[in-house]
Amino acid sequence: MKKLLLIVIVFGLWGNADAQDYDPELVNTWKLVAIDRDLLPTAYTTDVTPAITPYLKVNADLSFEGFGACNSFTGSFSVGVGTGLESIFIPEFSATDNTCDSESQNNYEDAYFWQLNLPVPLLEYEYSITTGSDGEPLLTLGFGSGFYLYFTPTTLNVNEQHLSPIKVYPNPTSDYFALSKSLTADSEIIIYSINGMQRNLTYNPTGQYDISDLANGVYFLEVITDQQVFRAKVVKR
Repeated sequence: MKKLLLIVIVFGLWGNADAQDYDPELVNTWKLVAIDRDLLPTAYTTDVTPAITPYLKVNADLSFEGFGACNSFTGSFSVGVGTGLESIFIPEFSATDNTCDSESQNNYEDAYFWQLNLPVPLLEYEYSITTGSDGEPLLTLGFGSGFYLYFTPTTLNVNEQHLSPIKVYPNPTSDYFALSKSLTADSEIIIYSINGMQRNLTYNPTGQYDISDLANGVYFLEVITDQQVFRAKVVKR
């Protein structure tokens, strides 16, 4: 009898996209821009070093996939039967378990994934899609009490952006490095130190980049093209 009652409760709380409407604008690829965690200061993605591109891609069947700092995840939303248009559940969530390149990345990703995978059964989330201060849509996803994730739409090709790591050679290097991928003049090339130093490198059609004036140590390279984001570690000796 208890088992039957449990089944009734689950079906009463979780429905699918056909059982109740959801905002069609939710189906999009969203870039995470900030995290609110109750009384803690708002954590912004742009403050993470080395830089990351966390995202959430929501499909028409309400399944989703995404990326944090160095781990990918998959899961699904479920519309709550009998709840409001802006109420959903997250009955499924799984993620890879890699260690990222910095404590900053690990901490931010942990906060992101924790809010998508809370150890609370049948927790109801609220979401809203409004217009942000820049005129772009803003997705707010959370469960009240000051815990919210904020996203804006992104046009990055997220199906490819983390699948083709860039190769740097020679690596280690003392003066110059070259890249295994041809770039265009509008590509962004950014190098970071583990201490948070950031430098934008000027596109060079020869494919070589001068870092002779940098101190010896470990650096992180990020290359952003019109479709993809590549990252690599660079060692200078």
